[in-house]
Amino acid sequence: MDQRDARFNLHLGTEGASRSREPRAVCRELGLDELLRRMPSGLFEIVGDTGWLLFARRT
Repeated sequence: MDQRDARFNLHLGTEGASRSREPRAVCRELGLDELLRRMPSGLFEIVGDTGWLLFARRT
């Protein structure tokens, strides 16, 4: 995952036409709307190793 905001990472690997879709609608379709609500900055929250973690690592 790239060290950028959630919105940028949401679009990774999508076709060019998909980039114009409303990111919040995509999150709803994927069942990520609850996760998005928990992020302090929403779609603009930095995610990854130095930002908001999307999952806990097990050692």
